[in-house]
Amino acid sequence: MLPMLPLFKAMWRGWQGFAHRLIKAQNWFLMALVYWLALAPVAVMMKLGGSTLLDRSLGDDGAESLWNDRGDGPYTMDKSQHMS
Repeated sequence: MLPMLPLFKAMWRGWQGFAHRLIKAQNWFLMALVYWLALAPVAVMMKLGGSTLLDRSLGDDGAESLWNDRGDGPYTMDKSQHMS
C-alpha cells in the first residue's frame, strides 16, 4: 500500500490546483455579475442625474473656502480636556 502514497499525493496536489483555478474563475464571474447588476445601474443613474457625490459646495459658489473659523481663542490644556 505504501507505493500508492506518492500517486495519491500527486493526485491530491493536482486536484487542489484545479480547485484553486476554478475558484479564481468563479470569483471573477461573481464579482463581474455583482458589478453589472448592482453598481453599474447606480452609476448610470448618477451620471444621467448630473449630481456628483463629491459636490460639497453647500450652494455658495463664490466662497473661497468651506472652512468655518470657530474663533474660540487660544487652546489651553484645560480647554483641550473638555472638548466635545
